[in-house]
Amino acid sequence: MNIPSRLELIHNDLMDASEELERLRPAHPVAQCALVKVQRHLVSAMMDLHRAQIAEELAHVPAATPD
Repeated sequence: MNIPSRLELIHNDLMDASEELERLRPAHPVAQCALVKVQRHLVSAMMDLHRAQIAEELAHVPAATPD
């Protein structure tokens, strides 16, 4: 499996984890804040993975030659 495909799988796993966290409703305010912080980190990680995936895909695109 190539790197962009593997990154996509990891991205999907993080998305699933984020959705699972959204379903949790902790009663304690500290737990609520902690989960919000975790979700922000997951979103940041997903954005970084997406950038890495794009960069890796572009690395395999042949450079354009001038006419």
